[in-house]
Amino acid sequence: MAFLRNTKNVELSPAGKIFLKTAIEIVDCYDKGIDEVNREIGLKSDSLSIGFSGPGMDNNFPLWLRKFKEENPDIAVQLERILTNEVESHFDEKKIDIALLYEMSAANIPNIQTETLFCEQFELLVSDDHPFAERKQIDLKELGNETMIMVDAYAWYRPAI
Repeated sequence: MAFLRNTKNVELSPAGKIFLKTAIEIVDCYDKGIDEVNREIGLKSDSLSIGFSGPGMDNNFPLWLRKFKEENPDIAVQLERILTNEVESHFDEKKIDIALLYEMSAANIPNIQTETLFCEQFELLVSDDHPFAERKQIDLKELGNETMIMVDAYAWYRPAI
């Protein structure tokens, strides 16, 4: 018996709760399968999985996402913050449909197509008495011996420092 009924209400029995959980999993699996087949044959999906990496995405990404949702209200968006070195496997395993990365990170991933969305400016902040304080331009390699606050261990610019 899936339901417990009396004159005032109806609720799921313990067996009904187990059945409901399994039924939801089956429907979710079915929907995911339909999306994967549609993606494979080039049909529009009603969902979009976006992988993103890097702190720059924190600044602009919410604005892009809001605009996309306004223009495409019927598409469910799933977000996943991933490390740059995970992008290729996430594409291979069809965990993501698109990825938002820094250009130099994307250049190291084989068999993908890229499109530049915007160019980002980085700024170096130093104290007034630091040797770099009066300089107008600094080569990235000059930062190699400086104590810094860094981000993402897989950031494209880290090997250059």
